[in-house]
Amino acid sequence: MDYLTSVLMWMLAVYGTALIVSMSTIFEPVRRWLTYSSYTKNPYNGSIKAVERKFQLPGKLISCIMCMGFWSGVFWGYMFLDPMFAVEANQFLHLLFDGVLGTAATWIIHANLVN
Repeated sequence: MDYLTSVLMWMLAVYGTALIVSMSTIFEPVRRWLTYSSYTKNPYNGSIKAVERKFQLPGKLISCIMCMGFWSGVFWGYMFLDPMFAVEANQFLHLLFDGVLGTAATWIIHANLVN
């Protein structure tokens, strides 16, 4: 496989991972568990109210497709292909650039598919 095909596959993998984690019904229980600590039922009208966790950052990070684009870009850049391998920098900068490229690819693909 040539470099461009590999990078395009990497971008699709980043977008797919971000979409599945942040928006799919498969990960909805995980997102709900990270965001809310418990649910209380109103005895009078039967409505259910979610009690939010004090530390909600993990739940908010995986509910945001842009945030997940960054973290899935870091993950796939570390595990599969580093699209920035030609740039001479340390590992931290490579992962940072992979995350930025991942979130940019996620934003471009998602903006064109949703609208």
